[in-house]
Amino acid sequence: MHVETRGPMPDARTLRKMEPGDLHSRAIEAVHLTLEKGQELYLKQASAFTTEQVGLFAAFWCNAEVCNGGFYQFFRNSTGIVGPEAAAGLTMLGLSPAARIVEEAMVMLGAPFPRDWKRRSAVLEKIHKPEDLRAERSPFERQDNAFYKIPGMSHFSKLADDFVRSRMDRFFR
Repeated sequence: MHVETRGPMPDARTLRKMEPGDLHSRAIEAVHLTLEKGQELYLKQASAFTTEQVGLFAAFWCNAEVCNGGFYQFFRNSTGIVGPEAAAGLTMLGLSPAARIVEEAMVMLGAPFPRDWKRRSAVLEKIHKPEDLRAERSPFERQDNAFYKIPGMSHFSKLADDFVRSRMDRFFR
């Protein structure tokens, strides 16, 4: 049984009326709904989506989480499951420096990358030692600071919308 993973193609009028960020949000909506149903389902069904959908979805969540609370937050939350796809998605968007930082941060969690939330959380607890003088200090502080300085990250929504516009058939039917 084939499940359609792409939403309906927005018409020209709808596209003109969209606010920045609306297009890429609509383009990854189906992937988002799948992740909300659980990590195992995401891993099982990710192959049903286009590479562009998965990459954009992962890059979006990585950017949102890192800009809100750093890599520690990204990996600690359920969205951290998409670490490998985030690096690939950032590369697709032309943000290779950000992708390299994501890869560097993932290495700190061990190989293979722990997609399982409980395993990832256990590793995070080991590398984030509360006995440090600054308990709030993230083990990813260097990666966080480097990520924030990457040109283009402050324009993520525009980059993502432009990416979708250039590949509409990969996101919509």
